[in-house]
Amino acid sequence: MITSAFTSENDSITATQATLGGGDVLVDTSSTDSDTLTVSMTTATAAAPSTITGVENVVYNYSGITAGNSTVDVANIIGANITVNHTGNAAVVDNNSTINNIGPNNTVTFGTSITAQATAGVAANATGVTINGGSGGTTGGDFQVDTLASVDGLTINGGAAGVMDINLGATNKNVTITGGSTAGTM
Repeated sequence: MITSAFTSENDSITATQATLGGGDVLVDTSSTDSDTLTVSMTTATAAAPSTITGVENVVYNYSGITAGNSTVDVANIIGANITVNHTGNAAVVDNNSTINNIGPNNTVTFGTSITAQATAGVAANATGVTINGGSGGTTGGDFQVDTLASVDGLTINGGAAGVMDINLGATNKNVTITGGSTAGTM
C-alpha cells in the first residue's frame, strides 16, 4: 500500500500485521490533524513499514493468547505516538514486549497488559525520542531501554516500572531518566 490520500481531518486507518510491512508507505502532509493507524496483531511479530510519516498515532494491538513476546519493529516510522497493547485475555496472554528500531521524534508507550519484560531499542542517531515504560517490569522482568550510538534528546519515563535497565550507546547526549513509581532498582 502506498498512499498520501489523507485529508486534513482526523483520519483513521486500520491494518493487520499481515497487511502492513516492508512495501507500505503512508505519508500525510497535514500537521493540523490527528490521524491514527491501528494495527491488529494476531501473531506476535509485526514487521517495519517502508515509511510512515505525518500519521500522528500508531497503535499496535496484540490479541494473541499464545506463548511468546510481542515484537514490533517500528523502523521508518517518524514523528508518531506509538503504543503497543496486549489486548488478549490478561490471564493467559504473555505480558512481555519488545519494540525495536525506534527512530526520530517518536514517543513510544508500553500500554495495556504489558507488565513483565518491556524492552525498547532506540536506533542510532535518533533525536527527540520519548519512551514511556507504562507498567513494564511490575510483575516480572524489567523495563529495559537500549540505545545505539549518537542518540540526542532521549527522555525515559519509568511509569510504574519496578526495575529499570538502561543501556546508553556511545556519544548519547541530552538524556533524561525518570525512575518508575514501583519500588525497585535502576
